[in-house]
Amino acid sequence: MRQSFSIALMGLALIGFCSTPVFADNVAESESTGDHNVSTITQTGDNQDGKVTQTGDHLTSTITQVDFSNKSTVKQTGQHNVSTIMQETGNTAMVDQGGNHNTSTVNQDPTTNNLDSSFSEGNTADVTQRGAWNQSTVNQFVGNNAEVDQTGTGTSDDPNTVLINQWKNEDVAVAAQTGGAGNLIEINQSVDCCGLSQDGHQSGPQGGLFSDVQNFATAVQNGEFNTTRINQRALQTFQREE
Repeated sequence: MRQSFSIALMGLALIGFCSTPVFADNVAESESTGDHNVSTITQTGDNQDGKVTQTGDHLTSTITQVDFSNKSTVKQTGQHNVSTIMQETGNTAMVDQGGNHNTSTVNQDPTTNNLDSSFSEGNTADVTQRGAWNQSTVNQFVGNNAEVDQTGTGTSDDPNTVLINQWKNEDVAVAAQTGGAGNLIEINQSVDCCGLSQDGHQSGPQGGLFSDVQNFATAVQNGEFNTTRINQRALQTFQREE
């Protein structure tokens, strides 16, 4: 088993089985080879860069980045691996998993990232999974972009799965499953935007109209035994008083 890491100064990074915190400036980088390795990187501040490269089976990577304009990059090669990224605002998450039975979760939404923030916007998630029976979940808030590409196959009982949840406006979701049969895509986009003002005009607390909703969802699947669900809703936020 080989483990190595390189870190600058100022930012907390716990890497592999290392229990001693190492402080980083802009870059925290972890590399490990072997099975059952764990990499945990935590960074606080702007313009941080967290990188994890893992080769083996049953690997776990967790990157938490608090504040703005940060970047997370995870590359895992092997089976039964798990990658989790939690970010706040204006961040980029890039995940590349090669192998079967892998799980990727990107939380760029204040209700899921556990960062005690009430708002999160302008994030980008780019997930690539090559192999069978993989799962990808992306949770985002407002003004975000999510792109998931799965190139392997699944079965009707155990499909490759993509779940993208975008809870506000001006979001873009693209999911592609091009490997063949046994795939599932679900994209949920909901906006609390619109209601009726007292004079009867459509508007909302943010002055929004139904025509202001600008979410975009695209799903591409090849093969058979595939399922796509796209749910786009503009939710009425209050009613006109009689």
